[in-house]
Amino acid sequence: SFDHTDKLGPELLDIAREKAGIIKSHKSQVTSHKPVVISAPQEKVVIDVIRKRCKQTGARLYEENKDFFYEKTGDGFKIKGIFNEYPELKISLLGKYQLINAALAVGIIEALHSCNIKVNINSIRRGLYSVVWPGRMQVIEKSPFFIVDGAQNRASAKALKESLKDFSFDSLILLLGISANKDIAGITQELCPQARQVILTKANNPRAAQPEIFEKIVKKYCRNTKLTGSTEEGLITARQAASKDDLILATGSFYLVGEILKTQIHLRGVFGFCEGI
Repeated sequence: SFDHTDKLGPELLDIAREKAGIIKSHKSQVTSHKPVVISAPQEKVVIDVIRKRCKQTGARLYEENKDFFYEKTGDGFKIKGIFNEYPELKISLLGKYQLINAALAVGIIEALHSCNIKVNINSIRRGLYSVVWPGRMQVIEKSPFFIVDGAQNRASAKALKESLKDFSFDSLILLLGISANKDIAGITQELCPQARQVILTKANNPRAAQPEIFEKIVKKYCRNTKLTGSTEEGLITARQAASKDDLILATGSFYLVGEILKTQIHLRGVFGFCEGI
């Protein structure tokens, strides 16, 4: 998706070409193995670039939803892989998009067959169930729900918005801090219309956008905003604004998420926060 456009280029086509440059011919590698490429679902313009690059380099391409698939099954899921099937899987990570990531990971594991490396299904099952990804749909409080997520472009913000549908809550309190070089308009357009209140803040990082600057963009989608000058002030404000049946979402930057996770211990003492999960 769109990220690091200052370095990779302004269009998806530019970004795809830069990313696909990592696909090399086996003739340029120390190994004689034919390159294998595993791809999650992509926009047409992106997958076309990947397919063309694989053809140029002689790489074997496997695509999710074409060569391997996942399917929800009750409280778990199953994967039909490139070579095998993997029933009765569970993953500890929240968010529907993590099933896409899980299938991609299994596809990568299966690609290792070309190097004579095989991982048994029980190891895969344990790995998926026990995986931890701090800062991605991470619930740090339960009453009210308090979620931190490092979504920092429109695509990840949209995936985050869709994942919130798995939670039951009255109102969304959005704590938002974004780096100045990110897609502020895209992130706010995806998340702010759902919020009862948007609390704007900034991480202690020179790349952080000043809240008063992007408040004008936020107000297009949510009129109820409040400016804060630090992560800790934003946390306190969000906690005071939320009832026990609301959901607090802190997002927009991994710098913000990192500071929240560090500050959580202190604020738990102030507010009597329950243990995170």
